[in-house]
Amino acid sequence: MRDDNPADGVAAPDTGAKKAKTYLWPSEFLSLVPCELVPVRWRRLFAIAVYTYARAGEQAALDWSSDVDLDHGTIHIHRSTDRTRHRTKATKSDAARRIPIEPELVPLLKGDAR
Repeated sequence: MRDDNPADGVAAPDTGAKKAKTYLWPSEFLSLVPCELVPVRWRRLFAIAVYTYARAGEQAALDWSSDVDLDHGTIHIHRSTDRTRHRTKATKSDAARRIPIEPELVPLLKGDAR
């Protein structure tokens, strides 16, 4: 058995660059939402994503009758949709969270937004 560490002085493997988060700048969001070239359905999905930080799979898994509580102003995100297996699963972080509903989002969630 050796008394020394043969890995001393050897650099660890390169894990590569860390992925950067993608987000919209406020000016980009304000250009996207009113743009008539973007279908209304997509503009609504983008607005909900920006205001709630919910991923697409989390939005798809929302049960609007139980997860969106307009009376108390919260959205309960606790599951996600697995698009490959066509079923629901836990969120990416396995953590449920309650998102406060911003006042600007209320008309959209109530169906009053045009």
